[in-house]
Amino acid sequence: MEKEEIYNFVATMLETETFEDLLERFDLTPEEVFMLCFESGLVDEEVLRGLSRLL
Repeated sequence: MEKEEIYNFVATMLETETFEDLLERFDLTPEEVFMLCFESGLVDEEVLRGLSRLL
């Protein structure tokens, strides 16, 4: 899937369904969804830096 296609897919799914619905429907792990969001630009490096400080 192209980066733009991933972005459109994830953005559309999260507009109409909850995160949990997305996981169940496509049998995905939270990590897989997070990586899809990151790769599509929905999560940026600033967020990652903030998360890494919390861990």
